[in-house]
Amino acid sequence: MNARSRTRTMVFALLVVVAVAGLGVVGAFAAGSAPSLDLPTVGAQDLVASTIRAAESGRPISGSVTTHVDLGLPDIPTSMGGGPSGIESVIGDQRFKVWSSPDGLRVSQLLPFAERVFVGSPTDVWTWNSDQDLAVHTSMDASTRRAVSRNLTSALGDPVQLADELLRATSGVADVSVSAPQDVAGRATYTLRVTPTSTATKIGRVDVSIDAETRLPLRVQVFPRGSAAPAIEAGFSSVDFGAIDPSMFAFTPPPGATVKQADLAPASGNDTFDGSVQHASGAAQPRLLGNGFGTVVAVPVSNPPQELDSILPFEGPLGSAELVHAGGTTWLLAGAVGLQDLNAASTKLA
Repeated sequence: MNARSRTRTMVFALLVVVAVAGLGVVGAFAAGSAPSLDLPTVGAQDLVASTIRAAESGRPISGSVTTHVDLGLPDIPTSMGGGPSGIESVIGDQRFKVWSSPDGLRVSQLLPFAERVFVGSPTDVWTWNSDQDLAVHTSMDASTRRAVSRNLTSALGDPVQLADELLRATSGVADVSVSAPQDVAGRATYTLRVTPTSTATKIGRVDVSIDAETRLPLRVQVFPRGSAAPAIEAGFSSVDFGAIDPSMFAFTPPPGATVKQADLAPASGNDTFDGSVQHASGAAQPRLLGNGFGTVVAVPVSNPPQELDSILPFEGPLGSAELVHAGGTTWLLAGAVGLQDLNAASTKLA
């Protein structure tokens, strides 16, 4: 497998974990089918190519994003991050404001009693959590910032970046077609339909609504197999393509806030998973089992919290997760597949 293939596989696996764990912040908004829209015919491959070019063009885009996630997750214990600052702050209905241009990226999550902010510029990345009164700052060059923002914004309500990564990662593992046009945020959009070729995955299809004029993605919808209703949606409820003041990408911590400096390198030899489960240092490494939408991610863990026993094994409309013991190691398995397929994949860990 060449470097590009490995990169795409890892990105795809990340998307699978995000969907299964409910950590991918994606959203829904009022948008309906508009059969009367008269758009020029365009082929699927041409639409994909123009969409990726548009996503990389740096054209300014800003607006409001309303999000909704319904993965059928069980109640998350507070000690596992079930409070307002944990997983409950990203599932269900959420609201975001997004600003993106060549000068930087800003994403604000508007919570009922708090706000979270990500601000990236060519030299700095800031995150702000108002309920903790905590600002975290990282200095970096432009290339590093782009890499960091590319990873973070997929989980922070940016439909343009989410769609770009999705289209790249699913190349060769799904059938792509153009479906009926939609009216999204008052804009005429093409509907790019991505249908997995894997028979194992629980994902039935992914629809990406693409602005007919700018070719920027405005909405992403993920449908469980056999369902007419999306379990995950992400998109703009209002959108603007005008210039953005560069000052939008500067951040000053509020007076009295705690400010921490962050290093991109891990502080110790042990990485963490979800902030609470440690990888086995110097032993087993994370593995990808299978391919495409049937990929299962296996992460070695040590001393998993007891609360996991109350939520695992888990199977929802888009995927499943469970802990297994194989080869003297405890593994956390997750994928956009059923528990039966997770169990089959676990036999490859021995």
